Amino acid sequence: MQAIAKIDAELETVEANLQQIPGALTTFEQNKQVLIQKVDQLKQNLKSIEGLAEEDQKAISDVDAIRLRAIKAIQDFLGSL
Repeated sequence: MQAIAKIDAELETVEANLQQIPGALTTFEQNKQVLIQKVDQLKQNLKSIEGLAEEDQKAISDVDAIRLRAIKAIQDFLGSL
């Protein structure tokens, strides 16, 4: 009899767990949708960062050109001494 009672208790536990599956799936699906939205937002942010990178690269190139002109001016001045 104890074995049957133990099996019955295990069956009740399994049935209770099975009844929780639909709710767990719903929660999982909701979490998945939230994560998809977050990924979409991150992708949009990456696109705007790429645009900024191009602007940054132009600014770096402009500053580098100024640096090279300054070096040349110093070299020309020192060469004339």
